[in-house]
Parts: sequence; structure tokens; C-alpha cells
Amino acid sequence: MAGWMVTVAVVRENDELGHEMYAVAIDDPAQAAQFALKVANSDAAVVDGEIDEASIKSIGLKPGDLMKVLDETSDPLTSNMRRH
Repeated sequence: MAGWMVTVAVVRENDELGHEMYAVAIDDPAQAAQFALKVANSDAAVVDGEIDEASIKSIGLKPGDLMKVLDETSDPLTSNMRRH
């Protein structure tokens, strides 16, 4: 059982765009993306890459599970971003 990292675009309550990344324990990447879209109530997703079975097990996911990994408030690459 492998899984997929899926990033979805989300609209926050203040109408600003954000993103959320999920670890999804579903073998099929299209189904993994659809599940993440449903959970995040979103219309746009990107499948970032495959997660091997050992990694899925190490974070405690079972087949069909999903875990939110990060969003723009916890992402170290964008959380300190400055705007002009």
C-alpha cells in the first residue's frame, strides 16, 4: 500500500487563497486527489509525489486514511514571505 502527497488550493474565510498538503493512503493518484479535494472543499489539486509503504506506516496511516501535513501558516518556505 503506497500513498500520495496532494496539495490543494483553498479559499480562506477572508477570501484569501491558501494551500494545504495532505498525505493520502490511497494507491490511485486520481482517487487520492479526489479525496483531498473533498476533505478540503476545494476545486484544485496537484499530486506532488508518491509515498512509499514504510512512510505511510511510520506516520500511522491505514488504507483510505488522510492526514493534513501542512498549510501556508506552517510551511517554512512561505510562512516568512514578505509582500511588496
